[in-house]
Amino acid sequence: MVRRYRPNVLKMVSEPAIVTFHLKRACTRILVNDAGLTVYHSGISTSSRHRLSITVIRNVMKKAIYLSRSGADPYGPGGNHRSYQNIFELGEHFGHDAVLHLDYGIWRRSDRPFPLRLISHGTYKVAALLPGRIGRLFANFGRNPKAFVRNPGKLFLDTGYTPPDYSEYAFVRYYRKLLQQNPSITLCVVDDVGFDGIIKHNRKIGLKTVLCSHNLECFDYFVCAYSHPGGIRVIAAAFARELKTLAQCDKRLLPSKVETGLINGLGLPAAFYPYMPVGIVYERLRQIRSDRTADTIQKGVFLLMGSAGHYSTRESFLWFVDNARRNGLPANARITVVGGSTDTLLQDNEAIPGLDVKGWVEQDELNKLMRSVGAVLIPQRYGLGTLTRLSELSCAGIPFIMSRHPTYALNLPPGATVVDDVWQQWFDAIEHAAGQVILPGDILYDPWEKQQPRALTTYLSRSGEK
Repeated sequence: MVRRYRPNVLKMVSEPAIVTFHLKRACTRILVNDAGLTVYHSGISTSSRHRLSITVIRNVMKKAIYLSRSGADPYGPGGNHRSYQNIFELGEHFGHDAVLHLDYGIWRRSDRPFPLRLISHGTYKVAALLPGRIGRLFANFGRNPKAFVRNPGKLFLDTGYTPPDYSEYAFVRYYRKLLQQNPSITLCVVDDVGFDGIIKHNRKIGLKTVLCSHNLECFDYFVCAYSHPGGIRVIAAAFARELKTLAQCDKRLLPSKVETGLINGLGLPAAFYPYMPVGIVYERLRQIRSDRTADTIQKGVFLLMGSAGHYSTRESFLWFVDNARRNGLPANARITVVGGSTDTLLQDNEAIPGLDVKGWVEQDELNKLMRSVGAVLIPQRYGLGTLTRLSELSCAGIPFIMSRHPTYALNLPPGATVVDDVWQQWFDAIEHAAGQVILPGDILYDPWEKQQPRALTTYLSRSGEK
């Protein structure tokens, strides 16, 4: 039910409602609690009250909108799983029908009601005529010129981050139209600081924004910077811009204890929000756990899994493959390598004894491998964020051998054997694991999961978003 009130009768609004102020072209939304409206938004002066057009929507069911950069589903790479966790927990709180999901990647591939500006079409045509990095640079400039205006360092070094990466004009306009069509939205959750334009718009209209990020984006390609002239300065400038965007969010939830501590230390309150499998992902892993028995587990068979398309993961995989090439693997070990771009780890027509590189595999084949492997190998020498597969493997009852570096980011789940990035330690750990079978019953995941913080659910409960 929608009614319009003059400002001097707002005192009569005594039940939960959403009040929308329209002042010229600006719009501010205030949620009225049971005690009624007692204060005006700070952005509206008392002298302007007579010019306000006020809409009160009573008896509304609150909604939330979730913005993801590249998918939020239970399949695909770990980033998809992380976003799926976010939207699943939002649905548990608001009701799954009360959560709108807007994915930037899907939006870009669809027929959008708001076309890109002409500059984009022109630069894409020119980009097709230019070679390599120059052509990609020109195409990216046409897609989002603001990205290069606000971060000129991208002209010389791909830092992997610019505040408006996912905030091009047409997308923000489409988002604003969604808000107009759904006035009962009281919360926006984004999974990337690249939604800078969205975050700014939310702040302007008084809509709460929660950031549930995958990592600190400005450091995502930081390894490149050290070998590039002036690279450290470019990364430092990008970090300053990211901090500015983080400061505009009402709540910051980070998946890594390292990044949570850093942002808190710099004066921006942040909470540790670890990844844990939920919904379809959880059910799939529990089924794998029940299928893993002494008869199905193959002794001496290992799985090396992850996306080699990501820089820090690729470098760690290459380190492992190079050591296997030069020093060899234990005689009783057979290792299968799967994941995006892993088929590029070996040289053309190269074969390493004991190493089978498959590249990307479908979910059914991956499930089959996880039911039978003796253990999973996780070399990760550096990088921020956290690895979703750690808690997933523990949930599935699969032991894993891992580098020490990722242990700093989270509360280590059961089933891990931690080694330093010294090949002899890796060799010994693989050789030892190849001679034994660890059953799921020996990996106590459930008690560990109950002890992990549920930062998003806690925030929603405390802020009254229900």
